[in-house]
Amino acid sequence: MLAYFPNPYKDELLYHVIARYHFALGNTDLRDTIREIFGVEDTIPSISFPTGLAAISAQLPKQTEFTPEYLIFNHTLFPLYKPFLPNKRAIQIFNQMINGKGTGIYAAIGMMAGSICAREALVYCPQCVSEDIEYLGEPYFHRSHNAQGVMVCYIHGCLLKSYDLSYRTSSRLEFIRLNHKKANLKSEYLPHDMTSKLHKVACSVNYLLTHPLIETNQQSIHKKYMNLLDGKGYLTCQMRVKQQELAQAFTAFNDHNFLSHLQSTINGDDESNWLKAITRKPRKTIHPIRHILFINFLCESIEEFFSTTQLRSTAFGEPPWYCLNPAADHYLEPVVNSCIVTPDYKTREPVGTFSCQCGFIYSRKGPDNNIDDSYRIGRIKQYGSIWEEKLKSLLIEGNRTLRELGRQMHCDPKTIVKYANKLGLDSCINSTMDVKYTVPIVTNNYDQYFPRYSLDVLEFIKANPNYSRTEVHKALNKQCIWLYRNCREWYEENLPNPNRATKKDNPPRIDWAARDTSIMFQLKSAFRDLLQVSKPVRITRLRLARFINQRAVIQRHIDKLPRTELFLTNVTESLEDFQRRRIDIVSDDLFREKKDVKAWEVIRKAGIRPEYVSDLMPRIEDNIELLQSLVVHDNSCIDIPPDNSLLH
Repeated sequence: MLAYFPNPYKDELLYHVIARYHFALGNTDLRDTIREIFGVEDTIPSISFPTGLAAISAQLPKQTEFTPEYLIFNHTLFPLYKPFLPNKRAIQIFNQMINGKGTGIYAAIGMMAGSICAREALVYCPQCVSEDIEYLGEPYFHRSHNAQGVMVCYIHGCLLKSYDLSYRTSSRLEFIRLNHKKANLKSEYLPHDMTSKLHKVACSVNYLLTHPLIETNQQSIHKKYMNLLDGKGYLTCQMRVKQQELAQAFTAFNDHNFLSHLQSTINGDDESNWLKAITRKPRKTIHPIRHILFINFLCESIEEFFSTTQLRSTAFGEPPWYCLNPAADHYLEPVVNSCIVTPDYKTREPVGTFSCQCGFIYSRKGPDNNIDDSYRIGRIKQYGSIWEEKLKSLLIEGNRTLRELGRQMHCDPKTIVKYANKLGLDSCINSTMDVKYTVPIVTNNYDQYFPRYSLDVLEFIKANPNYSRTEVHKALNKQCIWLYRNCREWYEENLPNPNRATKKDNPPRIDWAARDTSIMFQLKSAFRDLLQVSKPVRITRLRLARFINQRAVIQRHIDKLPRTELFLTNVTESLEDFQRRRIDIVSDDLFREKKDVKAWEVIRKAGIRPEYVSDLMPRIEDNIELLQSLVVHDNSCIDIPPDNSLLH
């Protein structure tokens, strides 16, 4: 265990904390510091994503808060990149930082392929250095300054300056400490318009670093993008991005000079430019700075983007939709899950075609503006067998007029006559209308394509009998897609059966390490939410598990979730712990209402039972004494910080 380890400052890079440790101990050999901190000699210092954090945490006193998770989310750049990564990859990087050696982290996080604004040295803000010296006695490197793409200080707006000693030219093992004597403390600024834009980017980076978005991932970010683009009119009715219009609007919002500063200009002729990649199905990792540029284009601020939970629906809302077949048992019930949206050939407005399993198919022009539109039919394309059977039974009964049948079946009398002709029940109606049922014309060019495409597939399979379904599909992509969409039964019967991996080749059904990390993240979020409820509640294992809907997993498999178990052990409260916390909260509230707080008022408002009063009275009296000390002689008072830091 380390006898000494410096307390990290707010927003300080863990890299610089270790540099202060090395300086304070006066080690002459860098390997001695690495061995003392990490327990090994082959660790290479990393500024953005340090590894081996479990080894550091294990050497600190157990009562400290410096767990690997705390160090990652408060003193590394991981929180900036995490929301824009796939869940699985983020968990892998997180675990690598805790127990790994850093192999492949930069490649996995996308900094090697998609790095922008790379630096040769650490940077600092001259005004922050002066303030750090004044209040702390020494300066330090802030992580919010040292993220790629950040060029100005998010607090002061002045240009960040490169430190004289570069990690590119010094030893790979060296931990560079910020020495104010080597720093240029003269503040410099860019023109106001450029400064304001770069300042907004810097503030956005700081927001992401200080608000860990545990539940957010690449997929959920993309879904928000699509909904916001839809709301701004940049999506077609088929949910495709109007790339040309979007690029014009984006470059008008962010001028070329500003985008050049951030190495993020848009080349409209390039099919793989980053703006197109960020709006397409997420397959690539895009740099966080470019996500920030896109978010600031879509919303007023990054806070608004991540705090908005209500997403705009598509033109016809979200499934399921209502079945409008009057003959079905589920009439007017939300059971329809299929809706194909196409543009109207004249107005280009969206037209939705809704297909129910009962065979009833109808369409209407959108978008739906209110709930009444959900029950509207523009055109019935197919009535289906259930509707026809109901009409058949009514015709055979023969006790209804043509108009009455039309009202009951929700159609025109001519439609009754037409379907009576189809069913061979013309004699059951009393009408002079001569309406004949004709077989609908197939509109998918079946006769034109099926013989040719099916022959292509059969001949290819005959020539390549060992090919899998995937290989056939890749070789004859056009033919297979058409057959899949229009002749599904033929497709399934004639193509090779899908390959099924043998049981021994399958990976373990549950990745318990990944699940352990995921549940721990959810519990952290739940813990913060429970601390913010207006009426304090006791933090227990059961309450946390129920809050994230993981009670069964935590109760039955806690032995497979070591990190979850450790977190629950650290945060759950005994009855006495909860009573003390409730006393602190009540004392603060009463002090804000009235400066003269009495012990009996605290006991009554906190709901302390008589048998516990004697044990808790010292806590109550200490709180009252501390609060009263805040009252100055002229009866004015100092506001209590909202985080109760004066009491804890």
